[in-house]
Order: sequence, then C-alpha cells, then structure tokens
Amino acid sequence: MGAFYGSIQVRSEDRDAVKAAVESVAQESKRKFLLGPPLNGWIAVYPDDSGQDEACAAALAKRLNTILLQLIVHDDDVLIYNYFRNGELLNEYSSRPDYFEDVSAANRERLRPKPEVFRDLVNSPEKLAKISRLLGATEEAVEFAVEQDRMEELASLLGIQNTLTSYEYLTAGEQDGIKGWKQFVHIPDQTAEKTAKKEAEAALRREKQAWQKAGLLCNEWLPPCRKRDAISSWAYFSADPLNGGFIVLWPGKPYGDPAQLWHLQPPWDRKPPTLDMVLSPTHAHYLTVSPKGKWLALSNEGLRLWNWHERRLINDIQLAAYPVAFNQDETLLLCRDHERTFSFFSLESKQSVKSFQSETRITDIQALHPSNLFLVTKYRQDQLGIINLESGKLVKVLFSGSITDWSHLAPTFADTLRKVDISEQELTEWEKSFVRGSDEILNVKFSTDGHLLFCAATTGLRVHSWNELLAATGTTPKPLFAVTPRPAASSLSQEHYENFIYDVALDAMENRLLFCGIEGTIRFLNLNDGKTGVLIDPPGKSPIWRLCLSHDRKFICCLCTPRDEDRDHKPPRLQVWNYTALCKAAGL
Repeated sequence: MGAFYGSIQVRSEDRDAVKAAVESVAQESKRKFLLGPPLNGWIAVYPDDSGQDEACAAALAKRLNTILLQLIVHDDDVLIYNYFRNGELLNEYSSRPDYFEDVSAANRERLRPKPEVFRDLVNSPEKLAKISRLLGATEEAVEFAVEQDRMEELASLLGIQNTLTSYEYLTAGEQDGIKGWKQFVHIPDQTAEKTAKKEAEAALRREKQAWQKAGLLCNEWLPPCRKRDAISSWAYFSADPLNGGFIVLWPGKPYGDPAQLWHLQPPWDRKPPTLDMVLSPTHAHYLTVSPKGKWLALSNEGLRLWNWHERRLINDIQLAAYPVAFNQDETLLLCRDHERTFSFFSLESKQSVKSFQSETRITDIQALHPSNLFLVTKYRQDQLGIINLESGKLVKVLFSGSITDWSHLAPTFADTLRKVDISEQELTEWEKSFVRGSDEILNVKFSTDGHLLFCAATTGLRVHSWNELLAATGTTPKPLFAVTPRPAASSLSQEHYENFIYDVALDAMENRLLFCGIEGTIRFLNLNDGKTGVLIDPPGKSPIWRLCLSHDRKFICCLCTPRDEDRDHKPPRLQVWNYTALCKAAGL
C-alpha cells in the first residue's frame, strides 16, 4: 500500500487571514485541519482524511483572494492538483486521468496540465520548462516509480515545503523533517478536548491502581521498542509449564529494534527479565512451547529450537519454516512454510520425518488434534478445512454456521468479468464465493482430550463435538454450546462487531472456557452446566486479541490493542490478571 499525502498550499504571508478562512470551512464542513507557518511565501493547510477531499480546497479558495494549490498523492499511484486564483479554478490535473474510472475525451482534456498558470510563481523560463516536462505537457515526459516523487519535485520548483505528509501522519507523531512544526496549530482548537482526554486518562490510571490494590490486576507492560515502532508491535506468548508464568516474544523490527524474549512471573511489579537468547535482527514470530515445557520454538530466519530446560539453542537446524504445534509427548513439532508445505520435525533426530503439500490455503488459524492424525485449519474465511496428517489430504471442508446462497446473482457479473480476460477456472472459483457460511472463523483450539473443538468466530464462541464434525457434510453441525455476547445485534450495527471473539483458552481442571474479543471483556463458559458470564470487564477496555492461562491456573495473560481511534498513536499492551481472585469475585 502506497502513501496518501494531501495539503492545500496558500500563497500568502497573512496567517491570520488564512486561519480565519480555515476556521470558517472547518465549522461549515465539520472537518479537522492543521495550519502550518508561512514558509517561502506559502502557508500549508492539511485537511483530515489525508487531504483527499477536493471540496475543501474549493471552499477555502472562495474565502481567500489569492493563489491556492491543492496537492494530492493517492496511494503513491496518482498525483492530483487543483490550482485556484482569486477563488477561480484555473487548472485541474491528474497524472493518471483514468485511475479511478474511465473518463471521456472532454474530461481527459480538462485534467491535462496547464504549466502557464505557474508562470508568475517561478523566477525563470527554465523552471517553467521543467514544470512542463514534469507534468507531461511536452513530449519529454518524465516517468516516476511513485507519484510522491513527482509532487516533491513540483513543490521544490515552486518553493513549497512540507508536502510529503498529511493530517493523519502529522497527528500520529510523524513530524521528522517537518519545518516549523512547533508553530502548527489545530483547527478547530482542541484545548478543551485535550484537557478532557488528560482527565480521562488520569481517571483510568486511578481505576487501574484500584484494581491492582484489590489484587485483581497484577500489572501491564508496553512493548520494549521505540514508541514510534511500537504502534504495530505484536506479542506472542505462552504459558511456561516448567517455571510458571509466561514466556513473551516481542518481534522487534528489521533493521531496527531487536526481538526480545521476556519471562513474566511473580513478583509482577518488577521489570520483566529479558531472556539471554540470541535472535537475529530479522522479524521473529510464532512462539510455541511444548506441553511439558521441554522445548521452545519460534521462527527467526527459519525454525529456531531451544531445549528450554537447559536454555540451550539446538544448532544446525536447516528448516525454512515456522512452528505450528508440538505433539503431546514432545517428540514431534509440526511446522509449515510460507507456501503450502507442512512437515513433522523429529525432536530426537532433529530432521523432518514427513512432509506434504497442503491442498488448503495457508492461514495462521489452525489447530493440531491431540492424536496427531488431523489438522483443522481455516480453509476460507467462512469455511473449516480438516486435513488427514497421515495422508496429507484435505478430507473435509465445512461451511461455518448456516449457509446463505447468492449464486443466482453470479451470472449478472460473469459476462463483465469475461470481457477482462478472467479465466474460466478463476471464474468458477469466484462463483463459489456467492455461497457463504454465516460465521467467519477467527481462531480454533482443541480440548486436551481432543473430544471438543472450540471456534472463535465473528458471531461469538462455538463449541463443537469433534466426532460430529468428522461425520458432518456441507456445514458444521449444531454446536454443543454457543455464546453470542450481543445476540440481538444486527449485521449492520456496531454491536455486531462486538460479537467478534478472537481467542479462547481452556481451564481443564474446572472444565471452563475463557474467551475474549473486540468488546474488550473476558468471558467464561462452564462446559459442565452451560453457565456463562463476564469474568473481567476491565477499566478502559479495548479489544483483546490473545489470552493464555498459566500452567498453575493462577494467572491470565492477555494482549490488548488500542481502540480504532487510538490505533495510530498508541501501542498494544500486555496485561496479567489474578485468575484465582477474579473467579472468587465472580462467584466461580
């Protein structure tokens, strides 16, 4: 995905007049703006939505008796500008007129460059000639790999600065190289909003402290890497059967912060100890610990395996794959590569003993049956696939939930697709997508004995009998248990998304499931009697993507991600909760 840049450059030194005009547009349009300082006779205005709305420039031009140049780069594929003088639009330009849709000859002519409009803004015929070539107004057209380069050169010829940015990039903290940043102002004024936000954050801290004082929340931690890089950080973690607590992998960044392994365990108020296990600078991921804690595996320039009891790296493993799951007796590790190859890696011989090409699409959602005979994977968003690991064959594909059939609509679009040279095989695959399951699978896990399959889905949590799944055809059978957090939610409402369940963990001793999702709570389901409820409704709740129960059943570790409105400037965080105290508080 390319960059989205957008600004309105106003030819003026009168910042107060520009500010008043922007305030008027902001009030009328209910949009947000950043206003830069005068630089080389230009004042930059950055509308929200990455400055992609051309109506903002037109509204601002009507209020200012001067020159305005709106500059837009869309996905690094196309440069658009709109040139206004004294409120009149004199030139519209697109470097790729047919980018969004086919345009008529008249519109193509309208979107051609008129370099002469810039004559008064440059101090030499040579610069004007360069602008003509740059915009393709001459036979000596200039080609660019990305359109931001064309915009940057145009801006340089006009003496304009701070163009390779947008409202969203600036407000997310990406201000490196921005001249005069300290003089930028936000429109409308956000003083009251910022004050209220600080007060809310202070109240949230006090509430968390109260939960800690009550012995429910043990602690929370942010990623170890730099704040700017932490925004997209993702933690992998697993219970440690040998030493208690949790092993956490922070992936790090290629050519940036290195990956780190933590060992979280009591006392929870100390700094997490970093494990002295050398990792390459390449992105590390897919942490997996064997059932009894003998082995630890992850992906880091191929498979990396440690004897966890001895903290010893097993050298000379030449396998370009990453771990899926250990078997129950810790003799085999199921791995897969980035294509369609699965392999069983022997922990005794340190060699692959069996491999096969999967017939399914490779996803990150899969579960190994305790018998080692089957692998359940997400075949399609709304389909479960079951692979027989002895034969390596896909033996079953089941729609998740009920089936909705819209295949009668396929012929309406088929002829159009044939006109763009889509193959008949591709067309057949496309037509299959009109038959859909009602649930999208987000995670799958087995019970310890393999009798049950737990499915985290977009409609909630589903618990299936494994034997019934093996016997089913077409769709998944009626679940033994189904929990939908907001059962009355419509498919178009915000509450519908709050039914998304991302992860599930089993408390085998109590025969209880713990599950979490986008609503930000951790719920429970007692498999003995079907009782369900909320275990944790945390302060400042935000989506919970992963959770894990410690081996001694005393603590829960979970990964929380920021809400949508905070995702660009806040990192995820790890939390550890006192499971024993929470169960007592919930009457369990």
